[in-house]
Amino acid sequence: MIQKIATACCSFLLAIIIPVTALHAEKAHTVADSESSDAVVITIEDALRIGLERNFGVILAANEAEIARLNRNFGAAGMTPDLDVQLGFSGGREDLLETVNGVELPQSRTRRSITDVDAALSWTIFDGLRMFTTYERLGELERLGATHARIQIENTVADIIAAYYNIVRVNRRLAVLENTVEISEERYRIADTKRQLGSGSEYELLLARTDLNSDRAAVIQEEVLLSDARLRLLQLLALEPDTDFIIEPEITFTQTLSIDEVTAGINEYNSVLQAADIQRRIAGLQRRELVQGRLPQVRLSAGYNSNNRETNNGTRSLQEVDGYRYGVTVSVPVFDGFNLNRRLQAARIAERSADVRYEEQMLLLRNIATAEYRNYRNTKQVVAIEQENLALAYETLEIALERFTLGTSTSLELRESQRTLINTETRLVTAQYEAKLSETELLRLMGRLQ
Repeated sequence: MIQKIATACCSFLLAIIIPVTALHAEKAHTVADSESSDAVVITIEDALRIGLERNFGVILAANEAEIARLNRNFGAAGMTPDLDVQLGFSGGREDLLETVNGVELPQSRTRRSITDVDAALSWTIFDGLRMFTTYERLGELERLGATHARIQIENTVADIIAAYYNIVRVNRRLAVLENTVEISEERYRIADTKRQLGSGSEYELLLARTDLNSDRAAVIQEEVLLSDARLRLLQLLALEPDTDFIIEPEITFTQTLSIDEVTAGINEYNSVLQAADIQRRIAGLQRRELVQGRLPQVRLSAGYNSNNRETNNGTRSLQEVDGYRYGVTVSVPVFDGFNLNRRLQAARIAERSADVRYEEQMLLLRNIATAEYRNYRNTKQVVAIEQENLALAYETLEIALERFTLGTSTSLELRESQRTLINTETRLVTAQYEAKLSETELLRLMGRLQ
């Protein structure tokens, strides 16, 4: 009798403690980990900073943007003159030995050396203004490279946020499963005690053992998911896979968004839409370059040449030539087998295609924003509902455990309360995670995810 009373008291205290432990499980795990290891705490801000500094995709995109910036210069557009300087030197020696009627004549020796200097300057001063259009196109390519880099940054930020809060999601589910194991262990102990006292059955004990093993297996499976989630974040941050770290335990939201804000942000700041608009302008500039290629070209040229020839075959001979040259060349394209017409027609088609792609991208982004905002709004409502359900699930489990301890309910009822708690916590953290993903996607669409 005394043992039954002690068992009931212990179980009742456990029923009170477990809900509080479950509510703060993640924080407890974080504190325990920080006390037991040298793991570094990584906030979401830290993760984003490390990712933008080390992520390989971001680094490569920045390099491509830098190449596009370097390619924008007056020389690449053909605005600057070309200057070539050639320096040459050659020399040699010739020995002449003649034999006449078997008699060798005195040997003659000739030395020669040639020094040549040539400088040539050429400058296209008019090409139908094509060089200015080319320079403008290079500027658009520079902006396109910077926009692509920004797109890569935004995508990386979104991936890091998703990976970071996925760890939070799995951590919280793992905490609930671990607490479920503790309850199942207590249930098994109570069932074993009842069987020994004769008030329980072997069936109840076996059922409690089966459920306990099932809960332990679920913990192991969730630990595997947690390991995968941590490796995913480390990969995005370009850190070693054995890096130990701790994250913040909660999923946080920045602000409440409206559909009008999202639409305005897309029209003004969306990077993908800006890239499509730049592609439109580039296509128009390429067509204009072809049109300007039909106009005459005027090219100036000038040069200087110095040539020294020295010959010494007993008598030294020196010949020096110095002079300069200049000229103007005018070229007019007359006929090229209709190739220019063909290229111009293709350029017009490409320009129209760029316009179509821009309109397509605009419509696609608006559709995505509408769907994502609806999901964002609905999941925020689900979060509020599931938070209330979670409190009710903890209270239900507490009552079920107390009733099971007193013998007024079956193990099936207790097990159902456990499952309800697990499912409720899973739905809550999943809704929070999906709401965070929707918020992140909306901010990316608005061009504010950097």
